[in-house]
Amino acid sequence: MTAGVFGLIGATVGAGAVLLGGWLQHRYQVKTMREERREVQTRAACEALLKELLDLQRSMHGVLRSYDVRSSNVDWRREQGPYLREIEMATYLIPVPELRSQMTDVITVIYHDPAEEPLGALTHFMAVAQVGIDAVTAYLRGDALPPLDDWFLRSRAQAVSARQSAP
Repeated sequence: MTAGVFGLIGATVGAGAVLLGGWLQHRYQVKTMREERREVQTRAACEALLKELLDLQRSMHGVLRSYDVRSSNVDWRREQGPYLREIEMATYLIPVPELRSQMTDVITVIYHDPAEEPLGALTHFMAVAQVGIDAVTAYLRGDALPPLDDWFLRSRAQAVSARQSAP
């Protein structure tokens, strides 16, 4: 009789261990799938953002090649609008806080135009876009985000100040 009781206890403990093991395995698989899905979403958002930044830069290089100082070609800003909107939307989809913060800074600075003449504004625009490209490519390579240069930090401070003082 005691052997039957010990057998029943052993079977119950074994069944409990199997259930606990199955539950732990399921939790681990769900966590792993969630992490993989987040990584895929992050990579897709970064690739979309990088594409838009490169398209913006290509477009600005075309403007720079055709730029005529005498004509004071200022319409190039209107042409960049669709790229900037796509860059903003792609930035909002990035789940990595450090990269999203740095790209938000890039967007803030790119909308702020400290240069008086169109050529200076264009080169500023291109330099800020390059900061974004450097950040996204570093993340995609698995490197640390590059530190922001002093000129960029000054531009960001000017942009934030100008935005706060605007009516």
